Amino acid sequence: MKFKPPANLSLQGNLSENWRKFKQNFEIYLKASDKSTKADETKIAILLNIIGEDAVEVYNTFTLSETDMVSFPVLKAFDGHCSPKKNIVFERFKFYSRVQQEGEGFDQFLTDIKKLSKVPANLDY
Repeated sequence: MKFKPPANLSLQGNLSENWRKFKQNFEIYLKASDKSTKADETKIAILLNIIGEDAVEVYNTFTLSETDMVSFPVLKAFDGHCSPKKNIVFERFKFYSRVQQEGEGFDQFLTDIKKLSKVPANLDY
């Protein structure tokens, strides 16, 4: 069975959010297409094939050892590049100042509140 690979990583707009979505879709694609058990070198090749030319240029700037270039620290390098540190004061401000907009459905508002309430792993205290 063939599965549609995820769309290229967009380096425009909210890079952190774009990376989070791309990474999740990529991991789902690997599992669905039964490629998650392949060697890391193969998974990196699949990643670089799918991620897009601009992101491959970012990959070329990483200072990884030869062994890291064929293992999954590549994903951690992209995590570091695409997900900058977040400030707890600003994250709290965004959460507490979020109000339901006129014409916005409650489900969408609740989804946004849940997203804002998640504590990011890369929080800068």
